[in-house]
Amino acid sequence: AQELFSLFRKLNREEVLTIVVATHNVRLGYSTDRIIHLNDGEIEKDERLVK
Repeated sequence: AQELFSLFRKLNREEVLTIVVATHNVRLGYSTDRIIHLNDGEIEKDERLVK
């Protein structure tokens, strides 16, 4: 999974692509720029992470 996220980050930087990933793995989520937490299909929390 970490290799896939590395590829996503590379595509995001080099090709200026937005990547949307759904995961239950919180650690992978925190390697991104933004996390949107959902609960029963509703946005519960929207975090923009500072790097």
